[in-house]
Amino acid sequence: MIKEKKIFTLSFLFMVMWVLPVFCGGSSERAKENVKIGVSVISVEAFQYYIKLGIDNYDKENTNTLFDIRIADNDMETQIKDVNDFLTMGYQAILIRAVDSEGTAPISEACKKAGVPLIVVNSSIGSSYDTFVASEEKAMGKAQAAYLAELAKGQGNVAIFVGDPNAEGARMRTEGFHEVLDSYPDLRLIVEESAFWDRKQAYDISVNWIEAGLPIDIIMANNDEMVIGAISAYKEAGKDGGLLFGGVDATEEALRLLKEGSLQVTIFQNGISQGYIAAKTAYEYTQGKKLASYIDVPYEVVTPDRADEILQQLTK
Repeated sequence: MIKEKKIFTLSFLFMVMWVLPVFCGGSSERAKENVKIGVSVISVEAFQYYIKLGIDNYDKENTNTLFDIRIADNDMETQIKDVNDFLTMGYQAILIRAVDSEGTAPISEACKKAGVPLIVVNSSIGSSYDTFVASEEKAMGKAQAAYLAELAKGQGNVAIFVGDPNAEGARMRTEGFHEVLDSYPDLRLIVEESAFWDRKQAYDISVNWIEAGLPIDIIMANNDEMVIGAISAYKEAGKDGGLLFGGVDATEEALRLLKEGSLQVTIFQNGISQGYIAAKTAYEYTQGKKLASYIDVPYEVVTPDRADEILQQLTK
């Protein structure tokens, strides 16, 4: 009896050793094989949500990648710390949407020292990187301004909302506005202020413009959040009639305002595609591929007749 019990015990142990990896070890084995990529994004609000969604989509489609996504909440120090954590953990690539384009030198230096590729998405940075994935900023500004100029028949008083003046995207989009305005002598720029991409700040500035009696006919904004704030202020004051508004990003809320006629144009820079392509690029670097320093994601001019089409792309 003792011998039989011993044989049964050994047989049972062998069976457990064979079965446990099947039921418990599959995910850990996969985790060992995963390429680990650290991601730091500025936020997940408004347009930035679509960038994260694109990264998530690529991650779900590829079982051999693990994207560790952290939210910096608009804090540069948090972003630098998160990237240093990724490098300490031995991650093979870093992907960022920078908080401050002028504050990224510590990130670039740390990645270079570790021999880890740095991919930047949506907004360029002032320090070194391997690949930047985005849409052409100045061209988007020019496209918005040109559409509004034609709609206004080349005449009227213009107000401009700038995002963060330290951000490359804000500077280039505004430069695009100015290039178009320079070609229309009867379009007069009467005020230009920074609202730092923020709806509430743009609302408050618009209230000041209204109270000051500025004779504004066209409002050009670096992003949708600011133009939505402006639309709200002018609507509440009953002063929105006949005004032309333009934005950039084609967020869901902006597209709905486009459909109802409150907004005349926005630029779809496709944050989902930007995030997806940036994630794919980061993975390809870990596989030894050499990629271009800039990857362009085409933008689209979105007018009211295309609002539903773009909404379907964002919500499918």
